[in-house]
Amino acid sequence: MNFMKHSAVAIGTFDGFHLGHRHLVGKLIGIAKKRNLKPILVVLSKPIKPVAGILTTEQEKVALISQYPVDEIIVVSASKELVSQSAASFFEEFLCAKLKMKHLVVGRDFAFGRGRQGDTKWLKKESAVSGTGITVVEPLRRGGKVISSSLIRAYLKTGGLDKANELLGRFYYFEGLPEKGRGLGTKIGVPTVNLKVEDEKILPPGVHTAIIGVNGREWPAVINIGIRPTFFSEGKTVPEINILGFSGKWPAKKTGVYLCSNIRKEKRFANISDLTKQIAMDIAQAKAYFGMLE
Repeated sequence: MNFMKHSAVAIGTFDGFHLGHRHLVGKLIGIAKKRNLKPILVVLSKPIKPVAGILTTEQEKVALISQYPVDEIIVVSASKELVSQSAASFFEEFLCAKLKMKHLVVGRDFAFGRGRQGDTKWLKKESAVSGTGITVVEPLRRGGKVISSSLIRAYLKTGGLDKANELLGRFYYFEGLPEKGRGLGTKIGVPTVNLKVEDEKILPPGVHTAIIGVNGREWPAVINIGIRPTFFSEGKTVPEINILGFSGKWPAKKTGVYLCSNIRKEKRFANISDLTKQIAMDIAQAKAYFGMLE
């Protein structure tokens, strides 16, 4: 006999797990506690609609959500099967029968199932028939704009790192494996670590202050994300990181990067001398940001 506790469920893609997502999860936890239900989060592995880059990988999303007191995180593959499944089937067979859902929490613009039939209007009708409670959470706003993953993506791609961080409620994060570069940084006295990052991950262009970490240790850094227009024109976006206060060989292990604040846009320089002078100014600005005044 199955004595699984009834649940309160929230569903979403949660790309970026921004302040709006945290607000929704807070609602879920509050409702679950009040009604003595098990809080469960159903997370789509990636956006169902095509988007030009993601804010968080599946692993990053789960790590962020795991900081909240939810009993279970269920990652659902955003596959063709899920998109083509009827809303009624997903609601009745998965949410109600399998998860024993007694209350559903979704954002105002949420919809699932074939043709996005399972929108909030449909869910309210279905919940009334099945005796399931439903809470539709209104979006949070900052500066008159709705906090959304799409807005944060737009900020990151157009030089708005600081605005994106504000809506995320944290520093934007990515990770990658070190890869061999062309060695120009070393030649001009500013050695860098280059990272190979997952193709789908958004990398905001420009020069930024950052915190870089490996093996449980962290260092302040200056990072240039771009196509290196002064000397190389292959068009490939590369994160080049100058680590402040670090000497030696960087380990060939997965490296995490938190982007703190934007310094400037990437630009083309006439020669190495001009580039070197600008890098020195970037480093000075980063040291001031981190309180590393000499």
